Amino acid sequence: MKKVNLSDLKVGDNAWDYQLGLVTITEICKDNDYCIETDSGGYTIGGKLWIDDPHPTLFHSEHEFREYWGLQRDTNVPLTKREQFAMAAMQGILANNRAPEFDYKHVTSAAIRFADYLAYNLEEINPETT
Repeated sequence: MKKVNLSDLKVGDNAWDYQLGLVTITEICKDNDYCIETDSGGYTIGGKLWIDDPHPTLFHSEHEFREYWGLQRDTNVPLTKREQFAMAAMQGILANNRAPEFDYKHVTSAAIRFADYLAYNLEEINPETT
């Protein structure tokens, strides 16, 4: 896994927290493990919230966060119909008033099953639509 090194950040710089989004560096110190302070808390030089964390939570930018997790997508390649169907199904599931009762594994697998079922049935009706 790629390592993150935030030693080049300065007070006033912005960074990207994986949960909070854009945060501002408020303090840089040299004498303890949590040497980077932001408006949301302290981090290690490797961007970790806790020293023993396997992965960083703070990055230079959203781009670095996406690159670290392999989430970069070629914007010239459109989503497949299956991906579009799954996205729409997930939006519908999460818009449901009972959505907080679902865990992410349930929501994800249900959205994919709905997408596959829709694609399969569209194929039966008209093979050129999928």
